[in-house]
Amino acid sequence: VDTGANVLNTICQRIFVPPVIGVVLGLVCASQPHLFWLLCGGELGHIDNTHKCPAENAVLGSLSSGLRLLGNAAVPLNLMLLGISLSKGPSWESLPLPTTMAIVVAKMVVMPFLGAALIYVLDVYFTGIFNAVDPYDIPIYLAIATVTATPSANNLLVMANAAGGNVRAMGTVIFAQYLMAPVLLSISLTVVVVASVAPADHVRWYY
Repeated sequence: VDTGANVLNTICQRIFVPPVIGVVLGLVCASQPHLFWLLCGGELGHIDNTHKCPAENAVLGSLSSGLRLLGNAAVPLNLMLLGISLSKGPSWESLPLPTTMAIVVAKMVVMPFLGAALIYVLDVYFTGIFNAVDPYDIPIYLAIATVTATPSANNLLVMANAAGGNVRAMGTVIFAQYLMAPVLLSISLTVVVVASVAPADHVRWYY
């Protein structure tokens, strides 16, 4: 029993890291009318996203304003942490070089094509779920490829540190991704753009 409890406790610690907890709390507060009214104001019992949050009648408006300031500071702080982690340089001995290169290729070459292929399947075979109509079809594929082809964010370092993982190895992988980004990112986006506008047998193939 103790072993099972320890395993469950370890799993919960690995899953419920601070970013995940923040997202869950945000979803709860945004989906519950009374919590939304306390934080953002407006009409009690109704979720109205059209007015400024927090409104003048928000009971916890000062808390919402403070959280908004923290949220606005997240991206600049994240970029600063990313610069600090990259300035330390890679630790190639923390992870085998073939493993590092495999992760880089999987993240920056395989993932953009899998992402765009998924959207293509949804667009062609599940039009009720997703329907990319002209002129938005090609930009959607390009956006998916861009998002998935870019290097991993610094959030992985934060989550690896919180979960007790190998931070140096994660930093090395991120460093390698940024090192290869000028080449791999350009190739991936070029292939997606060229393939997305090239008709073949009256069907727009993307790969």
